Amino acid sequence: TKEFADLVASCRGYEYQAMHPAKATFQALRIYLNDEFGELRGGMAASLEVLRPAGRVGVLTWKHSECALLVEYLRQVEVAPPNFPLLQWHKATPEAPKVKKRAGFVADAAKRPTAEELKLNSRSRSAVLHIFRKQRGVLCSDLEAAAAEHFEWESAADSAA
Repeated sequence: TKEFADLVASCRGYEYQAMHPAKATFQALRIYLNDEFGELRGGMAASLEVLRPAGRVGVLTWKHSECALLVEYLRQVEVAPPNFPLLQWHKATPEAPKVKKRAGFVADAAKRPTAEELKLNSRSRSAVLHIFRKQRGVLCSDLEAAAAEHFEWESAADSAA
């Protein structure tokens, strides 16, 4: 382990943070080997299945990559708020493709540590608490698909072909 850490350190060069240059490399290996991102995705999907209506799940993240995964997952299962433009379009367009209400999540505003908590626990500085509430409604992703069908928009997969 020490030899590998020294090798990484010799390749990385100057570090702008006060941490060992190999820390991120070991972290990346751990994330990959433990399939931590896959576990997070699976846990979120399972929580949507097992929660009762209005049930909540909290996820504490420390890294931007974890936050990005949550946002990516939420985009697939987010219930459209009443003022969502595509929901308003869908309600006002009788010929729009039908979409069904399904179980999804609504996200509360993410919470960061308070100044008081940071004084007591400086390691909490990068923590972000995400709260998702289960709700039944029209999903944003379903509305996007309906609009794409209605307006005959090309999907990213179509334009790549």
